Amino acid sequence: IVCRKLVDAGAAAVMPLGAPIGSGLGIQNPNNIRIIREFITVPLIVDAGANIGASAVFFGLRLDFAKIVAIEPDPENFAILQKNVQGMNVRCFQGAVSSTRGFANVIDTGQGHWAFRTEATAGSDDVPMVTINDIYEEEGKGTFYPFLVKMDIEGGEATTFDKNTEWVDKTPVLIIELHDWMLPKQGSSKAFLECIASKDRDFIVDGELVYSVRYDLSG
Repeated sequence: IVCRKLVDAGAAAVMPLGAPIGSGLGIQNPNNIRIIREFITVPLIVDAGANIGASAVFFGLRLDFAKIVAIEPDPENFAILQKNVQGMNVRCFQGAVSSTRGFANVIDTGQGHWAFRTEATAGSDDVPMVTINDIYEEEGKGTFYPFLVKMDIEGGEATTFDKNTEWVDKTPVLIIELHDWMLPKQGSSKAFLECIASKDRDFIVDGELVYSVRYDLSG
């Protein structure tokens, strides 16, 4: 507490972790560690549809203090993703994002490694489906706070925003690629648009990406 007051008063440096002078305790004092952790928060980024990790690496380099959860269903893409983020604060999860838990199979659309889709199935041999709510609940047990969700899930937004969207209000920045162009007359963007229409968020279109930014972050 004294050290925090010194910092607020303009002190350029204090003893490591507030260790009493000459004590030699430093990081060996578990009480100091506990107190400091209570005041430290780390932004959480969810990369849904991480592919081989290009976005995860970008976020990891630009925001190296953040925790990133990268989700990718295709096994070959996932293997490359794991290699690309080695040494970074990225947790990789092989699975699909949805509004409910379950399992999904991976569909090869024939358009390349970037266009794999998923479809819910009853078979437990397929990849698991995870919700953003679940990720927030799990990661929220630490010192992380929701900051950004990037989503490029090849039409899976239809079954991600159809229900259980409490996580949207907790997410300051949402970056999503919609896929009506790829799936005409299937209404894949409808659930997303209905979800955010009544919320206090800016809606910004930049190329193929849509940015949904909570008002309290907008300039």
